[in-house]
Amino acid sequence: MGRVSLALVAAIATFARNGQESAAFEVVSVKPADPASVGRMVQSTPGLVRMTNLRLFEMAMSAWHLNRDQIAGWPKWAETDGWTLLRDTLRPPARLVTAL
Repeated sequence: MGRVSLALVAAIATFARNGQESAAFEVVSVKPADPASVGRMVQSTPGLVRMTNLRLFEMAMSAWHLNRDQIAGWPKWAETDGWTLLRDTLRPPARLVTAL
């Protein structure tokens, strides 16, 4: 439970909106990566961020523009376990917005 909640907090902080329009809502999914997965991938497009098999400390480095030596005291699993993150900003159809 501690791993997932720490990863979720880091994931949400990692991908704050950086000047995008207000979204109707966001979906963030964080789960352990497949242990058999070898490659790592980061994709980012407007409204979508996908990270595959990244370590938690790598996500934090990316989020706060840190160097490796600026991170200390992490649990060992934050440096060894891979995580898959998907953040999607979902916008309702315009027809729904005007109906509300």
